[in-house]
Amino acid sequence: MVRNDLKNVSPYAEIQKEQLAYGGFMKSKAYGVKIQTDNPEKPWSEVGIVSSDYLLVPNKEIVNMAEEIMSYSNLNFDTEKEFWNGKQFFKTWQCLDEFDAEVQVGDNLGLGLGVWNSYDGSTRAKMVLFAYRLACTNGMTSRDEFSEYNFKHDIQNADWEYDMEKSMEIINHAEENIVEFANKCSNLSKHFIRVKDISEMRKRQFNTMGTSVFGKAMDNFLTNEEYDTRTGWDFLNAGTDVFWHNKKQTSSDFNHNKLWVDGCLKLVA
Repeated sequence: MVRNDLKNVSPYAEIQKEQLAYGGFMKSKAYGVKIQTDNPEKPWSEVGIVSSDYLLVPNKEIVNMAEEIMSYSNLNFDTEKEFWNGKQFFKTWQCLDEFDAEVQVGDNLGLGLGVWNSYDGSTRAKMVLFAYRLACTNGMTSRDEFSEYNFKHDIQNADWEYDMEKSMEIINHAEENIVEFANKCSNLSKHFIRVKDISEMRKRQFNTMGTSVFGKAMDNFLTNEEYDTRTGWDFLNAGTDVFWHNKKQTSSDFNHNKLWVDGCLKLVA
């Protein structure tokens, strides 16, 4: 569990990694990651325990790198949302350029870019591309449809900035990715959901989701008038609406979002 006091610390606060010791003198192989706080009585708070070769990368460096890459691209971006729970960090930007990526009449998709990082080794540092539904700003992440650029937090990857900048050259060709994704979603808009569809998805694509998680998305699909046409596109958006806009966001919401999008697309695969 992440302590509440860490959630209130800035995600861009100073961090440090120190070797742990037993009894004040016996050195450990483990290192403690600490973040600077505004509490004068406890100026540093422990975030996590990592190995000696763990490459600690400040959230600010990840953000600066992403912003530099975006500035050199042919596209224009604006900050959209930021998630921080004291250990894990996620920040997204929305592309302001319009693409010809229509799912159905008046329902277009846009491009999003995000970065992940963690101070406890729980999440790899990475950049991700994803889609936005412009009508409601639902973010749609996908393991199958969009690229993720990862690097490991270890000293063997000290040149990760160069590798990721090189990889993200594809950002200038992301429009093709969004258009292709929109075409697949368009097929979903023509597929009317049956009880059998939901049953099969629950047993296969969504079998790892907790009952309360699946139930919240299902409840939104059944009760929200926005989804009264009962198509696969409605079903996909009912889930991403819940996971992307959860008032008490957790890192699991982003994982569920990805699982939900990929699972729904299997309806028309």
